[in-house]
Amino acid sequence: MDLVRVIWIDTNGIDDSWVSREDVLDVTPIEMETIGYLVQNDDVSVTVSGTVSDCRELFGNVNCIPRCCVRSIQPLKIDTDYLQPQDDC
Repeated sequence: MDLVRVIWIDTNGIDDSWVSREDVLDVTPIEMETIGYLVQNDDVSVTVSGTVSDCRELFGNVNCIPRCCVRSIQPLKIDTDYLQPQDDC
């Protein structure tokens, strides 16, 4: 399972009850960065998990990012050989 850095665009908003037109026009999408294990990458979405069990059957801190929001996916170079599934999985 590859470790990656995903740069993507997310929505941004204002939660106040009433805001001026000027404040509304100042709101723009925000660039986000997610680092984790690449679970799935297809035409619809990119799914990244921050935590993965040794058997690769349990996932935590999962983000499913719409493909249209993804700016880049960069592989991260670290030694992950010790993360291989155990023989009893």
